[in-house]
Amino acid sequence: MAITDIFHVNINCTNIEHSVQFYRDQLGLSAVTFEVPPELKQKNDEIARELSDLPPGDVEAAIYFLRCKDRESGTAIELSESRKPKALGVPYGPVNHVGISRVLCMVDDLDAIYELLVSRGIRFLSSPKTLQYGETKVRLAFCRDPDGTLLQLCQSPYPKEKRATPAVLSMPCVFINCTDLDRSSAFYRDTLGLNLTVRKYIPQSEALSEAMGLDAEFSAEACNLQTKAGPNGMSIDLVEWKHPKACGTPYEKLWHVGIPRLAFLTEDLDKLYEHCLSMGVRFMSKPRTLASEHGKTRAVHFYDPDGTVLELLELNYTGKKI
Repeated sequence: MAITDIFHVNINCTNIEHSVQFYRDQLGLSAVTFEVPPELKQKNDEIARELSDLPPGDVEAAIYFLRCKDRESGTAIELSESRKPKALGVPYGPVNHVGISRVLCMVDDLDAIYELLVSRGIRFLSSPKTLQYGETKVRLAFCRDPDGTLLQLCQSPYPKEKRATPAVLSMPCVFINCTDLDRSSAFYRDTLGLNLTVRKYIPQSEALSEAMGLDAEFSAEACNLQTKAGPNGMSIDLVEWKHPKACGTPYEKLWHVGIPRLAFLTEDLDKLYEHCLSMGVRFMSKPRTLASEHGKTRAVHFYDPDGTVLELLELNYTGKKI
């Protein structure tokens, strides 16, 4: 019943060609298009409408999966342009907005990638900053993709051989802002079965405030949660902002521009679904089964305590459990 890994983080955009160019050509990720065979599309669209609370009418989206070139498996970014219904809104502005805030990208040469992106018109909240935690130094910067979705770039402490063009080496963490860290950590740990590895106060520093585009001092508390994949998979950093307080509410619609959801993998979706129901979790629908040329996938969407949308996926679904 355990969650085995985070399968993908969904990033919605307004122009798939521009966004693929950014993530593939400027961040160095591999991009693979996702298409449903015509003979399966109508049925899958009906199921997608139910799973995602889509309005009546045709469903049309352009989708790419993006992964680090050195990692053929593991968590991906699902980059999507919703055309019917048309993608709406803009990404969260403040870094302390409730919901899925950003993806952490470890890069092989932060200063080189900063200079490259700035030369191509990509917005950063500040120039790269170096933070000192005891004897450990962390160099980071925050940027926005072509639609304004926030990404955190960090210098990898283990750079590989120097590439002609700097690139993302891994995506080890996704940040979710919450209003009550005790409540949210209990939900992800006790209801979903994730492993809480550490709880910490985020140390205040002028460099970090400037890197995040904050004008004043801040205080925040966080905890890290891992799936069954452990440190080899993507983890979640839950963050409760104390000052300034977390603001806003998560996106109401799954076709909103930004990061509206992330998807967990599980080996027995229906069993986990029943468990979550017994714990009072709110779901958008009952689990449904989608088909592709690669087999069947069981899926369902639900909400965390703040209303952030999560998804359960079971790949290679057969309907039979031994």
